[in-house]
Amino acid sequence: MRSHIFAQLERDLIKARTTEGREEAKAKGKHMGRLPALSDKQAKELYKDKLNGESISALAKKYSVSRPTVHCSGQ
Repeated sequence: MRSHIFAQLERDLIKARTTEGREEAKAKGKHMGRLPALSDKQAKELYKDKLNGESISALAKKYSVSRPTVHCSGQ
């Protein structure tokens, strides 16, 4: 019966340490989350190619990304 109290206490401690670590990392300028599939330069080039009429499939192969990534680029 008391085990759930200790489990909740441990969970709260883990959450507090994780939050503290994330805040510390952000303060140091660390990137949080997933890295982008394309660099800024690649995204601009892809957008220009898309405006010039290249197909979505061709662009996906050219930049080694998925078709949805091509659709979302340049927005």
